[in-house]
Amino acid sequence: MIDIFSKESDAQIVHVTHDSAESGLSIVQPINTHAHHSKVFDELGARASDLLQSNCVIWVEGPSDRIYFNKWLELFDPDLNEHADYEFAFTGGAVLSHFSYDESSEKDMIEALKINRNAIVLMDKDKAVTLSGLKPHVERVSNEISGNDGLAWITEGKEVENYIPIEALRHFLGNLELEIPDPQGNMFELIKDNGKGDFSGRKVALAAKICGLLDSSMLAGCLDLKAKLTDVCNRIRKWNSQ
Repeated sequence: MIDIFSKESDAQIVHVTHDSAESGLSIVQPINTHAHHSKVFDELGARASDLLQSNCVIWVEGPSDRIYFNKWLELFDPDLNEHADYEFAFTGGAVLSHFSYDESSEKDMIEALKINRNAIVLMDKDKAVTLSGLKPHVERVSNEISGNDGLAWITEGKEVENYIPIEALRHFLGNLELEIPDPQGNMFELIKDNGKGDFSGRKVALAAKICGLLDSSMLAGCLDLKAKLTDVCNRIRKWNSQ
């Protein structure tokens, strides 16, 4: 019925709940926000997997971020699996500014929550350009996704590549004395300066090489990586158990 009538201009869907613990009254509310839609579907026990779809979408910039993310989850919580518990979608870097994670945004934007209402968004911090230290569209998306029961992950370092653990970086560069780099520094310049070539245009190749060197012991001491992965895994498990 929700599918049939939700787009009809002369129909209204209401959410009725019974307050048995206090007043004993029934409460009727019209459904007119994404958050309220999600609450109703959760109470009905409806999940995307009922339609053979994923219960969670992880939005990342591109294919290299997907490689890192999958490896992190493999090491941190190996029982979670892509295609079963979550799927990826790509925002393409600056293209993220054209995505909306809230129905209140401009109408010409891509409404990501209509693709999947359970969303995790990984965003590069990049260079500070505002008082908040974030690009305007990164700050906007973070506020929107957090307000709709999603999870916004803004990298603690400059970008995803700054999550490369120092142990893996030393091994890759063949320099066991390498000091821990500046989290806001350019990882591609550091790699190039240490004689491994320019990977700025070969992010997927770099990700594949680095992920082959990672183990679970490296995650704990790498910026806020362990804390963020804890949040991510808890959220994925929650959405898959509703």
